[in-house]
Amino acid sequence: GDRAIEDVADDYYKELMDRNLLQAVPDYFEDWGCRMHDVVRELALYVSQHKHLYHQDASTARHRHLTIVGEVASTVLEINKKNECLRALLLSKNPSIKSIPSDFFGKVRCLRVLDLTYTGIESLTDSVGCLVHLRFLNVSFTELDELPESIQNLRNLQTLKANGCKFLHRLPKGLVRLHKLTHLSIADTQLDKMPIGLEELKSLHTLYGFVANDENQGDNNMKELWNLTQLRRLTMHKLEAVADKAQAEEAGLKNKSDLKYLRLSCTRKTNRNQLEDPEIQKIEEVFEGLLPPS
Repeated sequence: GDRAIEDVADDYYKELMDRNLLQAVPDYFEDWGCRMHDVVRELALYVSQHKHLYHQDASTARHRHLTIVGEVASTVLEINKKNECLRALLLSKNPSIKSIPSDFFGKVRCLRVLDLTYTGIESLTDSVGCLVHLRFLNVSFTELDELPESIQNLRNLQTLKANGCKFLHRLPKGLVRLHKLTHLSIADTQLDKMPIGLEELKSLHTLYGFVANDENQGDNNMKELWNLTQLRRLTMHKLEAVADKAQAEEAGLKNKSDLKYLRLSCTRKTNRNQLEDPEIQKIEEVFEGLLPPS
């Protein structure tokens, strides 16, 4: 049908919760965190064992889904360098991993999922562009200061997350060529501006970390949001850079009927007294111009 895949997934998730196959973790927003009962987990591992979803022996190079924990990371990566079966590689929470071998991605071209969160990676090799089947890339909370331009080759990428990358100051220009991108999450970074042409990402449902351009960075980029009619979740930052209410209205938020979550913010001031009354009034008017449908 015409339903978004996220809506179908939400229905399945709620049904699993209703049947107590998943249990809510109250620490998460609106119960969207969960845990699996030990008995259910054991059953899931048993049913999926033929797919090598989980294995105690890291010496084999036939895993399809591989999670690496601890100091063996570099060894396991070397073993799996020619693993054509590999579809998901999860390296999360391995601060000892500082880099990925430059020839690694070229030999695991069928990879669909790559999670590098909380690793010590400082740069991502250009060869990541070889992963033309990649659907999900998460580099959140790493030491990256930029993403390679070759990322524009990931034409099947649907989710890109780079939250909490404190050294990330810019996004690659070619990002706007990822026309299948549905979720772009770049919150809590040091981004100076957004790439020109963001309006081309018409499939976006989630955009966390949108940065407003100031007048010294060229044209107002509020209007780039106008064509993103499928947005459901949006956070916007540095809104003190928006000139006035009319400029804010160019984002067209009042026309985005699917928008469910919106957060607006300005650059934090250490002292509220640093803001003059006219500036406060302007920001209030800008926020009014960004009101979604009631």
